[in-house]
Amino acid sequence: MSDPGTVATEFLLRWTDSFCSGDSDALVDLYTDAALFFGSAPDLKRGMEGVRSYFTDLPSLHEPHVDFEVLASEAPTPGTVTCASMLTFRWTGHAGTRVRLTHALVEEDGDWRCVLHHATTM
Repeated sequence: MSDPGTVATEFLLRWTDSFCSGDSDALVDLYTDAALFFGSAPDLKRGMEGVRSYFTDLPSLHEPHVDFEVLASEAPTPGTVTCASMLTFRWTGHAGTRVRLTHALVEEDGDWRCVLHHATTM
């Protein structure tokens, strides 16, 4: 099995790259059809189409940048990784918003995808 810390870091690198480039298709591809997603909006999004609607409804940010730190990662069962991270979202004219992020990742067809996403703004 892959190291949980490596899985979490590689997933977040792909996530932040996709977010900062504004590539909603790449973001959606990081999630499963069974994903449960709580972002910065109050309502729960479900599945890949829910994730797509969340990211396409976000306001456009000028020159976004995201820093992250994986605080903890575990492999509770084979093919599953959980991780807790801190992210800081920055964009032109905005000093930064810190967000706690929790993910549950599952291995599907040799790739790691998110089945649970929960974000809380600090």
